[in-house]
Amino acid sequence: MDFDAYLDKKYVRNVLKFMIDNSEKRIYYGNPYMKKENNVVFMGGNFYAFTQTLLNDYCTCKIPNIDMDYEDEWFGNVLSACTKSLDGGQKKEIKFMYNDMSKILHREYKGKGVELKLGRLVYDKEDFLPQYEEMLRKVASMSAASALKPTPN
Repeated sequence: MDFDAYLDKKYVRNVLKFMIDNSEKRIYYGNPYMKKENNVVFMGGNFYAFTQTLLNDYCTCKIPNIDMDYEDEWFGNVLSACTKSLDGGQKKEIKFMYNDMSKILHREYKGKGVELKLGRLVYDKEDFLPQYEEMLRKVASMSAASALKPTPN
């Protein structure tokens, strides 16, 4: 779950209860996307979950290093390849369970007289960008300086 996600707690509780009650199935829950290049479904990163059986399958596979910027897409690709590789190449079917996007929101909520923003939407980019770039320069220089300090034996 991202830090900038808004949840309807009752809805999420019911989803998790359903997944626990059906933990013997391979259920992958979330906000689905699919890349046309490989026809692999992955769940968007604001909130996704999977059952114990799917986790057990995943843990039996050799997991490659992350080779892309989007961890949610990487995870979906690895999960798909992993389940296809088990049992002599016979694909273990993953059941995709889509979220109700009115119950799990990402970054922004507007309604009932409330406007709430989290994550990158909080700052006006034009006002914040120079400050952010300066902060990154400071962190990078501090990291470089601390990397050059000798460590005591």
